[in-house]
Amino acid sequence: MKRKLLLLALGLLTGLAAGYFFMRHPSPPAEAAVQPPPIVPIEDGKTIDFSGGRAEVRDTPEDRAAMEQALREMEAAAKDITFGPTRSPTPPPAP
Repeated sequence: MKRKLLLLALGLLTGLAAGYFFMRHPSPPAEAAVQPPPIVPIEDGKTIDFSGGRAEVRDTPEDRAAMEQALREMEAAAKDITFGPTRSPTPPPAP
């Protein structure tokens, strides 16, 4: 009688522990429910605006002027940068 009661209590505790575990760790959502983000092609000379929460391709005169200004600033910042020759790797010492 005591052995049956002990097994019953052990079974109930195991069931409670398993139920708690599965309630704390739900299964991930189905693949069909998850939609990939829309693909926005990159177009030369146009900007992509994400400020509204969606990707929106814009080509306004203000955007073109800002892009040309940024290109001039990058070229001016990089005009004096030079790279030295690369060193050849030294061979490992002979044993």
